[in-house]
Amino acid sequence: MADLVDPGRPEEVERWYRIDALFSAALELPEEARSGWLREQCGHDREALADVQALLQAAAEPSFLDTTARESLASVLGAALERPAANRSGTVLGPYRLVQRIGRGGMADVYLAEREDGRFDQRVAIKVQRRGLDTDDLLARFRSERQILSDLSHPNIARLLDGGATDDGLPYLVMEYVDGLPITEFCWKQRLSLRERLLLFDQVARAVQAAHAGLTVHRDIKPTNVLVTPDGQVKLLDFGIAKILDPTSGSGVPRTRTGLKLLTPEYASPELVTGAPITTASDIYQLGLLLFEILTARRPFEDVESGSALEQAIVESRPDRPSSIVRPGGAAGYPANESGQIARRLHGDLDIIVLTALRKEPERRYPSAFEMAEDIRRHLTGHPIWAHRDSRTYRVRKLLKRNPWIAPGLVAANVAMALFIGTLIRHGRQMEAERNTARIEAEKTREAQNLLIGLFRSADPFAPVSESRIDMRVSDVMDLGIRRARTELANRPELQMLMLGTIGDVFMGLGDSERALELRREVFDTAREWYGEDAPQTAVAHRELIEPTLRWILREPVLADSAVMLAIRALNDVRRAFGQVHVETARAEIAAATAMSYSASYPAGEVIVRHALAMLDALGARAPVERAEGQMVLTQILITSGPDRWPEAVDVGREAVSAASAAFGDNHPWTWSMRIRLAGVLSDPVEADSLRRAAIDAFEAQLGDWHDVTLQAYLAEALALTRRGDHGHAADVYRLLIDRRLARGDDPGDGWLMTLTRSYADAARTTGRYGEAEAAYRTVLDFERASTASSPAYTASVQARRAWTLIDLDRPAEALSEALSARRLAGDSHKNPLLECVLGRAFRANGRSSDADSVLAIAADLIAETGHLVRDYHPCWGVTPD
Repeated sequence: MADLVDPGRPEEVERWYRIDALFSAALELPEEARSGWLREQCGHDREALADVQALLQAAAEPSFLDTTARESLASVLGAALERPAANRSGTVLGPYRLVQRIGRGGMADVYLAEREDGRFDQRVAIKVQRRGLDTDDLLARFRSERQILSDLSHPNIARLLDGGATDDGLPYLVMEYVDGLPITEFCWKQRLSLRERLLLFDQVARAVQAAHAGLTVHRDIKPTNVLVTPDGQVKLLDFGIAKILDPTSGSGVPRTRTGLKLLTPEYASPELVTGAPITTASDIYQLGLLLFEILTARRPFEDVESGSALEQAIVESRPDRPSSIVRPGGAAGYPANESGQIARRLHGDLDIIVLTALRKEPERRYPSAFEMAEDIRRHLTGHPIWAHRDSRTYRVRKLLKRNPWIAPGLVAANVAMALFIGTLIRHGRQMEAERNTARIEAEKTREAQNLLIGLFRSADPFAPVSESRIDMRVSDVMDLGIRRARTELANRPELQMLMLGTIGDVFMGLGDSERALELRREVFDTAREWYGEDAPQTAVAHRELIEPTLRWILREPVLADSAVMLAIRALNDVRRAFGQVHVETARAEIAAATAMSYSASYPAGEVIVRHALAMLDALGARAPVERAEGQMVLTQILITSGPDRWPEAVDVGREAVSAASAAFGDNHPWTWSMRIRLAGVLSDPVEADSLRRAAIDAFEAQLGDWHDVTLQAYLAEALALTRRGDHGHAADVYRLLIDRRLARGDDPGDGWLMTLTRSYADAARTTGRYGEAEAAYRTVLDFERASTASSPAYTASVQARRAWTLIDLDRPAEALSEALSARRLAGDSHKNPLLECVLGRAFRANGRSSDADSVLAIAADLIAETGHLVRDYHPCWGVTPD
């Protein structure tokens, strides 16, 4: 077959590139799907079809996991595939010149490139689609990697900088160049200590968690995809076979096709091998493999031959404990002073962490990469890890290891106790007097505790007490309370937990969700330390973590799914501690439903909150606070489920307002929060406006102009005005929100501020305030172009709206330039008729009627297909067929 490749005929080399690409892609398909797919791809090229089928027949014997067939093809086509014509070094792509090829994979080549335009010095890595890989599926996967990288922004994930297409139409990605070594090689060459290796791995786990929070499964975590720079920073690379978890995200990223096996055999999870559904648990397994190799310099099944034996081992065999295979002075490259102790130090917690991640059953692994990283951190700080079976002996051993002074202290305490008992026997009457004194002191302590807690509560505007107010200066008092609780109450966990939890609630009421979350985590850790994993105190502390976490994700919406996982785990803990039917269980179910509503899991959230409300009724529990909160959550879920649920939302909302009024008082912020939610679904606009305006006045009086709740109330008013068509007043409210956020010190580039600015621009444009709208669109575009996490589809949409506004400002040349830029950015596969409509109008405004008619015909087809035309303000209204 190699005889057919003539070095002097570039077209022959090109042809074999295509055959190589088709063969590689066909190997990943189920056998029953290959024939039809190949006929579709080859078309009338029967010779190419015959060549690929011959290669597939030759490769039929080895197991899927065996690389023999692929290596055989490489030897057959090696001369052609490695010819200088295939190397793009020296080519200029945009402002970059390709210096040399530094990597080659199944889909693409990676080049080191330098900036060519002289503006500044910059080295980047450019990933170019391989010639011949122009099938729809593989091009879609390349675009998928581009979309995934554009949505991810994390210091330990290699950044996407730019993208485009070569002169011959192949897509490429411009990425951050990482000058580093694979993480395993870095550990061994630098002879890192065990602690240093674990800290490196912590960076990897947190990068993977960031990808999971962005609904992305990497699927190919291995040493060569985890590089470490000389200064010790980890960079996670190559999302080429990653999977998007949310197929309804609207990103345009394709779902993984059922039947394709995309994997590196030595680092495959059982699900990847068997074709089971892929979730974040697959990445947890690969993190376990990576940690195993970092610690031992071996892979779990390194001695197993490739092919079916390796496949069987991955699915069925239990890996050895890392501590059982590491040897002093072995290839793992630990420092000389640690080498003889490594097996002992791996035994216990680290064995458990690795083997938990390597469970065959996905549901028995760590629920998230964050929890795996957290166990690494807890091991390094001497705390009990979550994956270890809980026992009093284990907790005591950890406590003694963290505090070696405790053991001699206990001996001294026992001696002192013996002396004290002797004194009690000799002085019985004196003991009675001391007992009375102790009882009096305890009563004084309780009174002081109530007084201090009452002081904190008085500064919480959401506390159910009549004297609540926000104007009291309490920050110094709270900081002092935190310090005293941590020191003076260190041996009184119940009182310490109550004090820290109360201060956390006050911070939450004042809008400082970060401090509140910090204190609630400390309460949870204290409960586990003193009472154990299964204790009721620990379950309650776990449940009380949910609300501050939800408040925090208002600023970081990407973490909503992590909050759901936390809520479900807390609910399971509460059910174990209190039973299936209990007021505490109802509280936990309401909190879990709230978390689900934040992540748009409305059906599941509705089922759970209705169950909680029914449980409260069955218990006959008064529980007015819990009932009001449950009805509040149900109302919000019904509102967001669509207009057909709004009549029911009105009924439940009125009940929630009554319950909140009974629980907190008629003029309490929670009661007003319920009223403003109710206003959003009322059919009577006069009643809705009156209720919304009264709520805003109450929030400004009680919480202040800059409080998050006040600003959210104004946002609700702006949305209501927009729905009613009063865009002029809506624009004024959006402008007020932007000015207040800037005045209170919010980052001008904050994502929420940019969302408000976009809404302000839309409203201003609709009411003919074109100059204001154009300036606002420009602000949003400047932010998007500077952001490493910008979405091309979103940026193109904003560009189109700015172009539309420029047409109205009678600036046709600028409008056409902006519209063409938006069209290029969106790509050929977009389904947004707005882009085509604006481009058509821009052509017409520049006197190019023929081009305008052609583009507007495309727009009409898209409108018919998607139904996106909104007659009141769409740019196609009046210029395309009705």
